[in-house]
Amino acid sequence: MKRVLNFMIKNCLVCKKGIWVKASKVKMGKGKFCSRKCFWMSGHRENRQNSRLYRIWGGMKSRCVNQKDKIKWIRYGGRGITVCDEWKNSYLLFKQWALNNGYNDNLSIDRINNALGYFPTNCQWTTPSKQSRNRITAKLNFNQVKEIRRLYKTGKYSHRLLGKKFKVASTNISYIVNNKGWQ
Repeated sequence: MKRVLNFMIKNCLVCKKGIWVKASKVKMGKGKFCSRKCFWMSGHRENRQNSRLYRIWGGMKSRCVNQKDKIKWIRYGGRGITVCDEWKNSYLLFKQWALNNGYNDNLSIDRINNALGYFPTNCQWTTPSKQSRNRITAKLNFNQVKEIRRLYKTGKYSHRLLGKKFKVASTNISYIVNNKGWQ
């Protein structure tokens, strides 16, 4: 950004055209678009409708950028998780991808590889139960779950003993053996 007195040149987030913006407006987070047309093209109109998909888009960006939210920042932006530029700058492009890739109100966005950021080839729409298996905090994999069920059926292991063996709470073992936690 070039600065002249109290003005700066910024690029419009949609069309990338250079625009002169007051420095005070940049500090307030304004002056991102060259025209109303670009503002509406960016998808910010959806904010008024407060749609679920718009909240998902905003939350995804916030987790990766907002350092004031310390808990989410540590898990996302602090680990180097980013949002690709096309999604970060345009809700409409994100919405188009979502609708073309199976979005519905019962699903949530999930990164296929947790070490990588939010971009079209690394994201999918999944159910919350499937998504929880992809968490960095998930302690068990599918083979371990099968082993827990097999050992429990032998009658030689209690929930408490299996919990100690696999280093998880006995309540988790209860969910697993009763087919409530894993499918």
